[in-house]
Amino acid sequence: MSRTNVPPLNDAEWKRALCGLALCLEPGGALRRTWPLLGGLSAHMTVLEIARPGEADLRAVLRIPSQPLLARHPGAAGDEFRTVQALFRTGVRVPEPLLLDESRTLLPVPYLVLDYVEGKPDCDPPDRHAYERQRAEQLARIHTVDTSEPELATLRRRGHAFASGLRDRTVDPTSRLDESRIIETLQPFWAAKSRNIPVLLHGDLWPGNLLWTDGTVAAVLDWEDASLGEPLADLAICRLDSLLIFGRQAMETFTDRYLSLSQVNTEQLPYWDLCAALRAAPSIGDWAAAFPLFDRPDITEERLRAALEEFTEAALGRIDPRTAG
Repeated sequence: MSRTNVPPLNDAEWKRALCGLALCLEPGGALRRTWPLLGGLSAHMTVLEIARPGEADLRAVLRIPSQPLLARHPGAAGDEFRTVQALFRTGVRVPEPLLLDESRTLLPVPYLVLDYVEGKPDCDPPDRHAYERQRAEQLARIHTVDTSEPELATLRRRGHAFASGLRDRTVDPTSRLDESRIIETLQPFWAAKSRNIPVLLHGDLWPGNLLWTDGTVAAVLDWEDASLGEPLADLAICRLDSLLIFGRQAMETFTDRYLSLSQVNTEQLPYWDLCAALRAAPSIGDWAAAFPLFDRPDITEERLRAALEEFTEAALGRIDPRTAG
């Protein structure tokens, strides 16, 4: 029973905790087996298969936020659970939320449990343009969620986590990007008034956070970065992901499909593209190391860095200082 990134528990304690969790989810049930889900950097995930008398087995996903995430945001499990609650009720394709436990009784950390959804991420689809159109449709749907939903109250208080985390960014002298130029370009932008109303942001809608079944999106996962804010922030992050993984034409397909479904003002998109580039720069090495898990060993660190530089230069070339006012 894997427990990578979970606070220290011996094998017997871990098994006892999972058996107790199985009983919480299904009184009278019995834990049949467990297995880890790979690929997540922000959370440990374990699937529990629970035998139910007279019914089909229940499968659920135990999701434990990583220690670095909990250090930054102790309420991460609760915020993610309540966000998924709101989304599930409004029909967004997310797993059904089953349980939130912040008591630290069964486990020494807060955690949430979601229904198990059949499917898997696809980072090498046969038709990249059809794939990107569906991904854009999911983002557009997320951006229409009613942000007055009571479960999103905490996100309303937190505000735009993405932007606030970049404003005080210091230059990384080891980066191949000209970060000084990016940061200087962004200075007048921080005081600019948005042209768009705040929406619910996923924060990291890259292909690894989508489950696919038979060529259709089955679920959108990993809502720990959710916040409320500028829709162009999500759009810029997704555009960069498309370029890094699938290439420029796929990025354009994603952008065009999203804009066909949305009424957003894109005047400030080049600035948000620069924000997305700054966000990505420190993580490129980690991202490259993760791609073999998604059957894309061709995506190397060198390839990602070259694409990031291309994306940054394109954004700098489209900057219109008048849109920062």
